[in-house]
Amino acid sequence: MRTIAETVATGIRQQRNKCSAPVQRWRCTRGRNCRLVASVSYAAGRDQLDIEGLGATRVVQLVDAGLVTDFADLFTLERDQLLALDRMGETSTDNLLAAIGAARSRPLSRVFCALGVRGTGRSMSRRIARYFATMDHIVAADAESLQRVDGIGKEKAAAVVEELAELAPLIEKLVRAGVTMTEPGATPPPEPGTEEQEGAQAGAELPLAGMKVVVTGAMTGALEKLSRNQMNELIERAGGKSSSSVSARTSLLVAGEKAGSKRTKAEGLGIRIADPEEFAELLADFLSGGSTAVAEPGEAAAAVAVAEAVVEVAAMTEAAGEADVVGEADVVAVVVAEVVAGTEAGLGTGDTEVVRAAQV
Repeated sequence: MRTIAETVATGIRQQRNKCSAPVQRWRCTRGRNCRLVASVSYAAGRDQLDIEGLGATRVVQLVDAGLVTDFADLFTLERDQLLALDRMGETSTDNLLAAIGAARSRPLSRVFCALGVRGTGRSMSRRIARYFATMDHIVAADAESLQRVDGIGKEKAAAVVEELAELAPLIEKLVRAGVTMTEPGATPPPEPGTEEQEGAQAGAELPLAGMKVVVTGAMTGALEKLSRNQMNELIERAGGKSSSSVSARTSLLVAGEKAGSKRTKAEGLGIRIADPEEFAELLADFLSGGSTAVAEPGEAAAAVAVAEAVVEVAAMTEAAGEADVVGEADVVAVVVAEVVAGTEAGLGTGDTEVVRAAQV
């Protein structure tokens, strides 16, 4: 039985073979229309715009009816159009429209992630949004400016600039639809020559300003129902930087039940350790004021599985001599494509959680 990573790698290669257009990295030169259903489904996912009720099957209906040509069209759908679709009653229609309306207010980091920019996932999208604060500043940034974001090098910066130019019409449609284009609590980057002075002031009052935070173990209390991705969002809204590994540069370890080796390592390095209740109290203002959705059972595991698949696919393609960039959007897109095609593609029982998460 194939793993998620094997399914994804095979799926991407099959997409290459089915399409006669030239391929640049993992993407067809025909653009996102080559995988419209997958890209819209990804944008509507829980970690992006979180549009409940808009699964892959529903997206296929919208595309086949000519109502959606990109995910910005979701925000112009009308009630009568949805009621005309098969198996769309008044309650389902009203619920979907309410979910789409709520998606307009998602923070910039989620909107940017929904764009599926090559080489950026949830974590990088949050970093970009926190640094530039507005979509206008992101779009106006050149490659040199993008390299000031942690984790973006020369090659990735150039690729992001190129792709944002391609996405300009879609971004403009989102603006016209009233979608949020700002990141809560973030301030635009300082003007050249004032970085040190203004940079020192930016985020100085945030409780985790300048801190590198690692979360491990099972969370309890106010943090119990947050997925790891939602925890990372919380940390970064509070001014910190989330990390998955403990090192000498770690400022704080949030250790829940069964913390294991990370707690042992942190103790050996003399790193400050907080339990979930203490951490929740420290970030009480951000927990009460945030709009983070609660993950359903299994979705945290699904998100981890997708992330692990990204890493595994990258390793597999590197070993095969394919130096292409793989992102979360690519992984989820292939899984959704398999669902739309009506086949499980050899997915195991645990992998169906990823499919379900992709359809949410």
